[in-house]
Amino acid sequence: MSRYHPLLLRAAFKHLDILADYRRKGLSKKRPFEELGRMSPTHFVGNERFDTTASTQAVLLDPVTTASKAERVMRALVDHGLAASDISIPRPATRLERAQTHMRAFCYDRALQTKNLKNYQRAFLIASLVYRDIFRGTQGMTLHIGDLSERRVAMTLGAAMAGIPAVHWQLYQHFRSIPKLGYTHAIVLSEPAAVSAEKQGISAYRQKVPAPAPIQLPSRIKSIGICLNAFGTPEQVTTLHDTLLAELPIEKVLLRPHPRIAAFDSTNLKSTVTLRPHGESLTDFASACDIVICGNSSVQTELLSLGCPVIHVPGLDSQPYDYLGLCARGTTYGMQSLQPIDISAINAFYSNTDWPDRLLATLEPPSPALPLLDSFWRKT
Repeated sequence: MSRYHPLLLRAAFKHLDILADYRRKGLSKKRPFEELGRMSPTHFVGNERFDTTASTQAVLLDPVTTASKAERVMRALVDHGLAASDISIPRPATRLERAQTHMRAFCYDRALQTKNLKNYQRAFLIASLVYRDIFRGTQGMTLHIGDLSERRVAMTLGAAMAGIPAVHWQLYQHFRSIPKLGYTHAIVLSEPAAVSAEKQGISAYRQKVPAPAPIQLPSRIKSIGICLNAFGTPEQVTTLHDTLLAELPIEKVLLRPHPRIAAFDSTNLKSTVTLRPHGESLTDFASACDIVICGNSSVQTELLSLGCPVIHVPGLDSQPYDYLGLCARGTTYGMQSLQPIDISAINAFYSNTDWPDRLLATLEPPSPALPLLDSFWRKT
């Protein structure tokens, strides 16, 4: 039986409008919908397909590539006791399957022409209907990474419309609530997400959240890391690099581009900047740095949890300073200007006896009473 309900579509349109507003304000690298003109009926449809069997328990909706979000989820599933053979990984659609998708999308587009929908809303609804058709007959739980791009929202709604179990996977702590898109389960990292699931009657399970490591700032800073989000550019890195070398007698600058950027343009970077290997674990990167400079990215809390001190600065993305509010909460040491850099002040900030409590208050790990993800597979 289909779990589709008009309220789900209303919630999906609400999130779609939020994403559209991000585009208009420059908080997304994607062009505003208004600049795209007439969207094709398959604008939000990917070319992935999902083969499952009777033994399949989890269906990943994104390819597992080096340093990708899907790889992190895959690794967490295996770490929590699920056999890799019970996890379905998407494959590219065949030429015939792509042709069938285009035909379906064309038919849905014709049927929706009389509806009072914006171009991007109609393209989104077509994608949801196409994913409904794709998911029909799928075995296991579909895992939806909770950063909610337009395509992922369409996949979530499509799974709900097909009556397929859909799991909201919380990847970052700062996503505090679970949207009402028809999820049947939630795998959470934080207590607010667990409470959001409970209010919706969604079965929630917690991921293992290791205790944060103590911050240890050396007396002399030799290596500084720069951790970019998807907005970071080589020009921003060069400007920051020059400021750092003017302020501190450091020996090396270690650059970690966003994992989504497989080939970062390092042509014009200074010789003192070392580009870290694509796919390097955050743990290895953190252990190589005495301190790391970040823009607006949830990687800040991940680094702090690993015991690596962080300085938050503006100018590494298009978002305003402290967009995530981590400096305002007293979690991350922030500087609106890197001149001067006061190492003693940074050390005092992270060695303050109250700071570990501030970090934990930001992480807000779920209650130990919530069942671990390990038990999820024994019950489904």
